[in-house]
Amino acid sequence: MPQIRNGFVENFDIHRFVLMSQLIFSGEYTKAMNKDWHSGHFCCWQCDESLTGQRYVLRDEHPYCIKCYESVFANGCEECNKIIGIDSKDLSYKDKHWHEACFLCNRCRVSLVDKQFGSKVDKIYCGNCYDAQFASRCDGCGEIFRAGTKKMEYKTRQWHEKCFCCVVCKNPIGTKSFIPREQEIYCAGCYEDKFATRCVKCNKIITSGGVTYKNEPWHRDCFTCSNCNNSLAGQRFTSRDDKPYCADCFGELFAKRCTACSKPITGIGGTRFISFEDRHWHNECFICAGCKTSLVGRGFITDGDDIICPECAKAKLMMKMAKMKLIKDKDRSLTIEMIEKWTLKFADARWLCNVPRAKEGANERSSARGKARSMESGIIADVDWLKESTGGDPLPYLCNERARPWCLVSSTASL
Repeated sequence: MPQIRNGFVENFDIHRFVLMSQLIFSGEYTKAMNKDWHSGHFCCWQCDESLTGQRYVLRDEHPYCIKCYESVFANGCEECNKIIGIDSKDLSYKDKHWHEACFLCNRCRVSLVDKQFGSKVDKIYCGNCYDAQFASRCDGCGEIFRAGTKKMEYKTRQWHEKCFCCVVCKNPIGTKSFIPREQEIYCAGCYEDKFATRCVKCNKIITSGGVTYKNEPWHRDCFTCSNCNNSLAGQRFTSRDDKPYCADCFGELFAKRCTACSKPITGIGGTRFISFEDRHWHNECFICAGCKTSLVGRGFITDGDDIICPECAKAKLMMKMAKMKLIKDKDRSLTIEMIEKWTLKFADARWLCNVPRAKEGANERSSARGKARSMESGIIADVDWLKESTGGDPLPYLCNERARPWCLVSSTASL
């Protein structure tokens, strides 16, 4: 029987075989690929050279001579760039091929056959060289991560499990909570002890719900009025001498008080108030003692402890003059000094007397005004003589268009 050994085709004696559907008789024939061939018909599929008695390689059911096969199908070596022939072992990795003798570490040149290796940028390295040059390193100890080593990772950083420790207490963190700060890792307890915000009042850690006042942290429950100790969190408050007070306590303790209602004048809601001499009023309390109309933005006259509008002052003056008609005093020598006293008493030195002076000059008038301030109340006057001296009507002189309020100050309260 015909045989194929080591890729060689052996020749045999006369035998009948079929080639192109013809019977051909020959002194010898070739048996290959489980078929019988004329000796001249078993040829290389690429170059048609006879393969009788030659080694060949079968590919896709076609025979090729060694030369054609290697030139057409053999792989090139990544290391030496030569053809990997059929007599050489072809080692491959990721569509790349090497001769067995060329499969070496790119760094130390040791053979990688039957050894672990790694690749980087189209190069291959033994395990040691790969780790030394490319393996990631622990952020704690700086050593590389060996195969199978458990890693702890946070963002772009990684640690050996034993190296992932609190920078303060050095205890492994493992799967417990931690807080990173400036490239350092802290366990929750150490972080709170070192960095957590503490209440100014009780010095305990504020974990939630804190209040900031003057750039200082407080617990909500600790931020209270310095007087009544009620919580100020979410409430209107102010301070005095660096101590916080609720609005009610501040008003009771420190605020100005209204002359009319005696209640404190606080700054809540931008309260406006009136100040005159050493007295103060709420805007709504600054009203005429007679007609109760608001005097805010208007002229006013003081009448003892009261304030009255010009209209009420004029009416009061006229009433006083009417009462004077009933006085039956025989002294008809009312002097300029008496007129000054009368005017200053009931106008509280706020109006100017403009009665014509026939006998006394301005200096005497000024002196009379000064004396009138200390005289007792009550005037005895002859109204008829006064009318006669002033042309029949004293009002244009005692309450004339040049009369003005002494002072009017409007302010806004501020805590």
